[in-house]
Amino acid sequence: MKNFSKKIAAGAIAINLLTGAVASNVPVITNNFTAVAAISVEEALSTRSVPFVAHVQSEGWQVTQYTNGFFFTEANAYEYHPDTMIGTTHESKRLEAFIIGDPKLSYRVQYANRNDWDRWVKGTSAPASPYHPYNFSRGIPYNLMDSVAGTTGQAKAIQAIQIKYNVEKPGYDVFYQVHIQGRGWLNWAKNGETTGNSYGARIEAIRIRLVNVNECKSPSESEDGNRLAFYSRK
Repeated sequence: MKNFSKKIAAGAIAINLLTGAVASNVPVITNNFTAVAAISVEEALSTRSVPFVAHVQSEGWQVTQYTNGFFFTEANAYEYHPDTMIGTTHESKRLEAFIIGDPKLSYRVQYANRNDWDRWVKGTSAPASPYHPYNFSRGIPYNLMDSVAGTTGQAKAIQAIQIKYNVEKPGYDVFYQVHIQGRGWLNWAKNGETTGNSYGARIEAIRIRLVNVNECKSPSESEDGNRLAFYSRK
């Protein structure tokens, strides 16, 4: 119960909104995850709660969700689920866009059957509290426009993503995992690595974990039985 209360408190902390472009070298694509410590991502769930939302094919914007398991119900209440994700699985729906509610994180996407990457966008402080969710039913609020990765209303699939910190010594590693068409959940990528594929299979869902620096080792195998975070061919 104490740990649960701490997570609720962490989710309620507002983060100052930062703006501006993010410049970075392109991270090296790594097919195999490198072990860095003694425990897995699943064993090292951060107590830090970061909100994120997704726009899904035929569904539009989903309710706000949180990296360590908090998410909003339609009644604007919040519940705790250990495997919180954005998007859908086993419904054959593409994840078309997403927003991460942390200005210390930057992220970008690569569209299906494209070699170039879309621009880096920076996370936002909103939606910043589990007590004040954003309602996306009328479109994207103006203050969130610059934090949207992907597109809406254009029927574009995303095939690969990268997420990284845009501050020095953040104290956390950012881990992220995607569910792609035909393979299911891939292995976890970390701190700017590429996850997804290069042959046009749509990303359908994303999980994100913030874990204390150097606290995690290689996670368990991908859903398709391999240990890959990125596929360059079918």
